[in-house]
Amino acid sequence: MSAYGYGLICGTVTFYHHSTRRKKRKEARPLTLEAFVVYSEERFREYIKMGENMIALKIEDMKQFTASLFLGEVFDSFLLKEAEIVTFNMFTIDGRVRHGYYSEEELEEHQIEEYSAWSAVKPFCFSLIKGKKLPESFHIVLQLSPKSTKSFLDKNQIPVAAEQVQGLYLNIRYEETKIRCVTGTSLSFFTLDKTMDQEWDKAVCQFFKVHKIPFSQM
Repeated sequence: MSAYGYGLICGTVTFYHHSTRRKKRKEARPLTLEAFVVYSEERFREYIKMGENMIALKIEDMKQFTASLFLGEVFDSFLLKEAEIVTFNMFTIDGRVRHGYYSEEELEEHQIEEYSAWSAVKPFCFSLIKGKKLPESFHIVLQLSPKSTKSFLDKNQIPVAAEQVQGLYLNIRYEETKIRCVTGTSLSFFTLDKTMDQEWDKAVCQFFKVHKIPFSQM
C-alpha cells in the first residue's frame, strides 16, 4: 500500500511518494510526469476554487514565446528532463544522458551532466513541430542545472543542500493553441517548509520579465 503526498503553493507543484507499510521511511521520490499531468490538467482549477495559494502562468504572446524557446537562446541555460511532442505521431524524449555513448575525455571536456542541455536537443524538437500545421500538443519539462541550482539556493539563503534538490523545473505545456507554464520542485526528503517553492516561483516570474515574455496569472 502506498501513500502519495503533494505540495501546492504559488504555482509550484511538488510531489512525493513514500511507503506507509514499512516502519523505516524511505527517501521521498517525485511522481512521474504522467501523474503530474493528471493533477495539473484535471485538478488545477479545482484547487484554485478551493482557495489554494497557487498560480499558473499563461503565455500571452505564443509566437514570441515559441521563437524564444525553439530558435532563441533564452532557455539554453536549462537542461531537458523530458519532452512529449504530438504531431502525426507522439514523440517522447527522455533527457537523461546515456554516458556510455561518450568517452571519458568527451564527458570531461564538454562537462556533460545527468540530463542533456536544452540547447543540444532543441533543434531536434523544433524539427518535429515546424511546418504548415501546428502540433496537436507538446509538453516540455526543463530543469535548472546543478550549478545554477546551487547558486539559486545560496542567493536566496535557502537552508537546503544542493545534493538534496532533485530538480527545479519549468513545465511548459502547449495544448488547444494555448501555452501554460507551471513551476515544479522535487526534494529527496519531505518538508513542510515552502520557502524554496516560493522563491523558485518568484525566480521564474522574474526570468520572464527580464526576457520580456508577457504572461498573466491564471
